[in-house]
Amino acid sequence: APSYKASSSKQDPVCGGLPASSGNTSPSMQGEAMLLRATDANLTVKVRTLRSAIGCQLPTQSIATAANSGGYAAAPQCKGGVFHMQVGLTQQQRATLKDALQSRCTENIIKRCWVWYDALMFSRRLQQLAASNDRKDILAMDGNAKFCRFPKLATSFFAAVPADLTEHRAEQIGAHRLKRALHHEDDVCHLEVRMQGTYGWQPACTVAEEQLQNYFARRAHDRISLRRDNGARQRAMRWQPRRQRSFLSSWSSAGPRSSSACKTHKETEDHVAAAARTAGFLMAISESGLVVHIDEIIGAESLSQRYRFLSVVADRMPDLRCIVHDDACHLAQMAALQKGTSALSQRLANLRFVVDEFHSTAHVGQWCKENCLPGLPQNQAVLDNFPTSMAESVNHNFSPFGHTIHHMGPYLAKFFAAEMADIHNIKLLQIARDKAQVAERILDSIYPSLASAL
Repeated sequence: APSYKASSSKQDPVCGGLPASSGNTSPSMQGEAMLLRATDANLTVKVRTLRSAIGCQLPTQSIATAANSGGYAAAPQCKGGVFHMQVGLTQQQRATLKDALQSRCTENIIKRCWVWYDALMFSRRLQQLAASNDRKDILAMDGNAKFCRFPKLATSFFAAVPADLTEHRAEQIGAHRLKRALHHEDDVCHLEVRMQGTYGWQPACTVAEEQLQNYFARRAHDRISLRRDNGARQRAMRWQPRRQRSFLSSWSSAGPRSSSACKTHKETEDHVAAAARTAGFLMAISESGLVVHIDEIIGAESLSQRYRFLSVVADRMPDLRCIVHDDACHLAQMAALQKGTSALSQRLANLRFVVDEFHSTAHVGQWCKENCLPGLPQNQAVLDNFPTSMAESVNHNFSPFGHTIHHMGPYLAKFFAAEMADIHNIKLLQIARDKAQVAERILDSIYPSLASAL
């Protein structure tokens, strides 16, 4: 059986993407992978690596049984941001795995791999931050509501199974419509029906009269039952107290919101109404624009979700001392409220929270004016020329991809966002290295001329 192993000698684990695995016998990820490949050439390498990793993580029961008798090796491991995997599958095992992956939607595949994939990409972004010259003690944090998905539009691709066109289903009418002979209003309308399990329409005269009678009788019974159930439900609701507007209408962060007079929080009634239909992503941005961490937010950009996001970042970055955020005053109050519950919460409460320059005019509270504005001397000393609006610039680059992930499921959208963030970081690092090489060449050309002149 062939062996799949990623080598770190061909590509840089930080700037060159994950190395591709040798061999091409594993099945393709199909539609979504094609979409992701179109965004950037670097994704081609990542899709091949992820595809090989999926072969390690998602064996079917028959493969697992065969593995006990020999042939299936360990799961992928990450060393220095690079995959190292060694898998041996027989021809029969590869065929079984291929059938399992082709019959399973990509959303479920990514869901099964997300635990190790998310941790791997977070470590990779931290390595990219270490490879840059950016400061490690300060980050800018901001949410992007345009770069979001719509849960009601989410679809599971390549999970549909063709309908079983049996005789029993073909004999039943599934739908009907009135079709005009021409386009004029006075034209004759013809009744057309569509049989269950088929996609085409046919004249009603081609169906037996008994089938039509049974179909319309069934439709009438369903409509009467629906009206009866709706009437009973409405009568029962009249005797119940009025429910709140949304499942997120009672916030757990009312205290931090009321402690500041700034109206910059993200938990207004408009956000409550939008919570059931939209989502977005939170990003932590470094000095040069590197995406250090990215995670999805559900509904409104609530304080509790932002505090959790900050705790995850601070746990992995022990040198973090300052956070630049458009709603820094409320986030600081949230951190102060949670102070003392754990060692990490104690550290978060001691962070310095500064408002970015773009949103500073909206912060009119007295406490915010005394502690969070970027123009204060104590904050200027901490910022030390840090570009406070860098997160807004990075979000502006991600917003055009919102229409791409509107239809995606939760895990596919997070996978797409993680890959786009990685591509964004790779480009920035490559630009920085190109500039450094150009500067080095200029110095090399200047020094010999100076030496000869002297």
